[in-house]
Amino acid sequence: MTKFLSPFLLAAGALLWPLPGSAGQDYLQASPMTHLSAVADDVTGTIIRRPAAAFPAPLKISVIASEATGSVGKAEDAILRHLPNNAQGLRLAGEIGTSEWPVYLTKAQAEHPLKFQLGFLSAVSDLPEASRLSVQINDQTIGDISIDAPHKVKTIAFDVPADLMKPGFNSLRIVAQQRHRADCSLSATYELWTQIDATQTGFLLQPSDISVTALGDLPALPPGAQGAMPIRAVLPVATNSASINRMLQLAQIVAIQGRFEQPLVDVADSLASGNGVNLAIAPHDEIVKLHGLEALPVPDGPELGFLAATAQRRATIFVTGRDQDETDRALERMAHSGVAQGTAQGLRAAQAFPGYKVEGGTRLKLRDLGVISQEFSGRLFRSSINIVMPPDFYPADYAKVALELSGAYAPGLAPGAQIVVSINDKIVVGSPLAKVAGEVFKGRQIDLPLGMLRPGLNKVEIDAHLPMAADATCDPLAASTAKKRFLFLEDTEIVIPPIGRVAMSPNLAITATGGFPYANSKLVSHLYVPGPDPDTIGAAATLIARMALSTGTTIDFRISIKPPSVSDGSTLVVAAASTLQPAALAMAGLDPDAIAKIWKTRMARPDDVEKSPALSKYEALTQERIALQRNFPAECRMRTPRTKATVSASVSPATARKLAALPEARGLPENAVRTGNLSDQWGQSINGSGGWFSWFSWPALPSASAVRESWAARPYDWATGWVTSAKDAVLSGMGTASVNVVDDNAGLLVAQKNHGDAGEGIWTIVTAPTPLALREGVACLVDPRVWSQLGGEVAALDTSEAKIILAAAQDARFITTQPLSFSNLRLIAAGWFSLNRAVYVAVILAMALLLASVTLLFVKNVGRRT
Repeated sequence: MTKFLSPFLLAAGALLWPLPGSAGQDYLQASPMTHLSAVADDVTGTIIRRPAAAFPAPLKISVIASEATGSVGKAEDAILRHLPNNAQGLRLAGEIGTSEWPVYLTKAQAEHPLKFQLGFLSAVSDLPEASRLSVQINDQTIGDISIDAPHKVKTIAFDVPADLMKPGFNSLRIVAQQRHRADCSLSATYELWTQIDATQTGFLLQPSDISVTALGDLPALPPGAQGAMPIRAVLPVATNSASINRMLQLAQIVAIQGRFEQPLVDVADSLASGNGVNLAIAPHDEIVKLHGLEALPVPDGPELGFLAATAQRRATIFVTGRDQDETDRALERMAHSGVAQGTAQGLRAAQAFPGYKVEGGTRLKLRDLGVISQEFSGRLFRSSINIVMPPDFYPADYAKVALELSGAYAPGLAPGAQIVVSINDKIVVGSPLAKVAGEVFKGRQIDLPLGMLRPGLNKVEIDAHLPMAADATCDPLAASTAKKRFLFLEDTEIVIPPIGRVAMSPNLAITATGGFPYANSKLVSHLYVPGPDPDTIGAAATLIARMALSTGTTIDFRISIKPPSVSDGSTLVVAAASTLQPAALAMAGLDPDAIAKIWKTRMARPDDVEKSPALSKYEALTQERIALQRNFPAECRMRTPRTKATVSASVSPATARKLAALPEARGLPENAVRTGNLSDQWGQSINGSGGWFSWFSWPALPSASAVRESWAARPYDWATGWVTSAKDAVLSGMGTASVNVVDDNAGLLVAQKNHGDAGEGIWTIVTAPTPLALREGVACLVDPRVWSQLGGEVAALDTSEAKIILAAAQDARFITTQPLSFSNLRLIAAGWFSLNRAVYVAVILAMALLLASVTLLFVKNVGRRT
């Protein structure tokens, strides 16, 4: 009896076991280290080393089934090079989902046969007969597979055709077409998802090919199993502030040139092995004291070196010279990067990853942002783009963003068919698809409020709701042979109008996206670290490297263990709350008493208690499975397993409210032969099937009751769609309403406060209860899905949910970042009035009263008097 029950007991125990951490986050916690001493400024302190170990070895594959060739191919000793992390995670949700990565290959890698391995898990609601997952490289499909993996991760490998991939950047795109197993409603499409398993997905390379041997190939360095890039900063035993400053600069340069979206820096006195990169920078007499670099010869001058990875160490970058001056000159040489190379598709993907950087007055075709032309036979089409607005972009409704759509829709769509555009998960506008005979359109303009965009990364999502009357019968098996309902063309354009350029501070969003006020500052930017232990220095280096990556340039910080003066410039404080003086917390606008009360227990206990206990095999597998189902960031500590159904795990609260209002989908469309130009084919199909309706393009004429039901079901008010509060949109980028975000769920706090004018004297603080909690919190914060949430005056990160709660700035100031030209001032003034409508109305009334008074005086003093 026990033999048969034991598997079920183990599974139940694994599901109920508390999950204090996520897989892969404790890769620095295995072997003991020695104590080192550090000298910062003129004060000597002790750096207490936390246990550290090498990153797990790359996954080795012995036998791989290759569906592309229909055979089982041997790939002994092949090493899996994982994909980098991105802003959307690895989830493909809805009836159609697409994600694209730029993948960099060295010359040796591109010249040898390659395989791409794909591991995925799917929702139980996916219908395998009508759901497919395809892989495209440089816009060429190399294979596809049925989506049928609801119970465990399915792994498949595809052969990459010879000469398809070139040295440099290449485009990799994964596309999911999914249909529901039993439900034909529009709301059911939100239950469809396929989750890519980062640990089982990537390119299979031979050990001799995976090695990177040149600094110009930094983007080819293999990331960790979850897509983050481990960076080991190797510092000498006797460390001073100058050495730490150089290390911070080098970490930023490597993150920028390697395009590492999630750098994770740790500090140690020896080289690490496995995936990632080691960094060592010091004069020769100091660098040879580091374990693993003892054999470096004395350089003739400034020396910039690269050591290829071996079984005993990661790829290692070392910067040295005969003295400190030559070491600094070698670091300057490192800062100069070459021109990006690769295929046209790869360079396009690299430019659009994680978002396409735009300026005011820009017109872009969606093909430049990674969108491809697609025909669609389902009920809810979705396509999204990511654009990055400048950090000093002033968001307000002083202009409109024009979305000029090109595509077509089939005849016979039911009432309620429409195109809905969302910005940052908020519905902003819609456009009906009302012609009963269908339509082919080009340049169909939809105006979007500029105030809904925010500084930094923005997601613009285009949804087409395509119900048909025949959907009421709901034959799921017919989905595999359904007729096409919608055509979306990559010629669609988005037009960004001229924008106002002025920074608002405090605002953590512009610090995260543009390094403000530290980047390009006229004064020295200070890094205040009162407790310079390895965890804190590693957290500071991780944070600064991520800021530099967003900015695109290095930021010159000067580390200090003494609190800098406000008049000396802006300051970034990175420290555990247990090492901070109450005055430092108050300088960033935090209440020291409240923080001490909330974190009292955690601040008092040692870091060993904070560590995640070792998990059994079944507990680790259960935790990994739940994290995969939730699309949960691997570096955030998921404390408790979620046992609820996961079919709607990708639905946000706003989307859930939207689902309740969506009309039911009803119907399947006609189809036509697909050859030649898609737009022309759809025009022929619509004109040929519409009968005499096509001569006049009559709109659909539903009954009065159908019209009332359709309008009542809209998730937005057509009459007020353009009157969306721009002020709410701005506050959504700066934070929510003024709330107390500091509670016992907060594992990390980020706060900012002004103490000067012209962008100087701004204090930003990043703190957690203990140094270990600080390091783990920052590792979670720099995940692209979490980093994009930063904003407001105070941000509290709940690492157990990977969510940030914001408090909006109560006294934001304008700070000049651009020349005060007339056009810029006009846009800023128009934006300010759009956010302050009461003042605008008062000014208009005052001007009207003034005009009336002047007119009265003028009339009274002219003309003939009697």
